[in-house]
Amino acid sequence: MNHSASRGFWHCYDALPANIQELADKNFALLQADPTHPSLHFKKVGRFRSARVGLQHRTLAWKWKRVCSGSGLGTTQIMSG
Repeated sequence: MNHSASRGFWHCYDALPANIQELADKNFALLQADPTHPSLHFKKVGRFRSARVGLQHRTLAWKWKRVCSGSGLGTTQIMSG
């Protein structure tokens, strides 16, 4: 599968702290090598694909033809109860 990123993705990526950018880069390399790796939690969510970037960030993508396009990184809220 080919991967590409939108301008919006790079805008979000550039706004992340350096340590999260480094983690995102490592996880992207892992995604390319083994999309089924359990630490990525790569899964379908509606029409999107979602992968974990650390405990508080996820990236969303959608499948377009044979290309997986990134839409950006977002922070997830951790709730404890």
